[in-house]
Amino acid sequence: MIAHPTIRNAYHLLTILISFVVLIVIPSTLFALESPFSFRTAPIYAQTKIFLVAGSGQTANFAQEVLEQKRIWMRAGFSEEEIACYYATPNVREFRRDQEQFVRIAPLLSQCYPASVSLIRRHMQLIGRGHERPPFLYLYVTSHGERPLSYRVAKTRTDRMERKLLEEKSRYPVLNQYLLRIDGLEDHPASFEDLLSAYRAGEDPEELFMTPIYLRNLLEMSFKDVPKFLVLQGCYSGGFVEDPSQAFGDQGLKNLSPITLLTAARHDRASFGCEPGVVSTYFGGIYNEVLEGRGDDPRRMDWKALFERVKEKVKEKEIEEERRPPSEPTFYSNFPREGEAPAPEIQPNL
Repeated sequence: MIAHPTIRNAYHLLTILISFVVLIVIPSTLFALESPFSFRTAPIYAQTKIFLVAGSGQTANFAQEVLEQKRIWMRAGFSEEEIACYYATPNVREFRRDQEQFVRIAPLLSQCYPASVSLIRRHMQLIGRGHERPPFLYLYVTSHGERPLSYRVAKTRTDRMERKLLEEKSRYPVLNQYLLRIDGLEDHPASFEDLLSAYRAGEDPEELFMTPIYLRNLLEMSFKDVPKFLVLQGCYSGGFVEDPSQAFGDQGLKNLSPITLLTAARHDRASFGCEPGVVSTYFGGIYNEVLEGRGDDPRRMDWKALFERVKEKVKEKEIEEERRPPSEPTFYSNFPREGEAPAPEIQPNL
């Protein structure tokens, strides 16, 4: 007996609906009600000088790197009160792709704050403008990176694609900067589209996005004479240091002093290991491995030697995994080495 077409269609639609409920709605509801993730809600400690940020929840490796690095700094002698960590939670789909690793690290993340540019800025401003200036600032950010939109426009091959990108650029000028993704709004996770919507609604872009210009403004205002050590893991993160082009050459952080900068990739190169199922990114995992045992006071560390070792091991891994073109991590420092002129004495805020 052959079923009537209407019945077959209805049965097909019912099957799709049941699959949607079982695979999407029920897991989403359970995830919302019984999320394994929680955040620190207490105020930041006045002694904080090390900031560790996992900016995206799309994969677990970003948060893994932050937890591992927190352990390294604590083993080097720093206390819980001197370290602040931040992470972005995954959505249901992202959680399922990296579920085993997310479940394993979720309890350890409960002492970290939610990752959002506004919260990180507020915490750093509190520390930088406090009565007792910190002896140094260390900032580690690991996330996805983006190039300025005009580079993408230049590579488009059809007029239609180019028109769409130009329209997007005109709506969101902030996209014509280098970006490290921090997927959060104040105290809760948010997609990049949510951030753009908030920007379009009139929110201050410096409270929403991490770009070289916005980060430079924050550091100039809050940590002017403080030795600064920044390690940025993400595609195109070298754009935070410098870009040889005339359009973006003045956006980097090299003009700040005293500062030391390490990035996972050149301004025009991707970094690797950001996909689900990888315990850590290539650069982030290797950086933590090399940092282990070397870290005590960042002002006394040989950052150039550390960077050269990291760069060498990243190159070896990329060759072994046949990843091309190479990421070419970058280094810059104007912080005086031992035997050179000392860094400016840090005066307390009055």
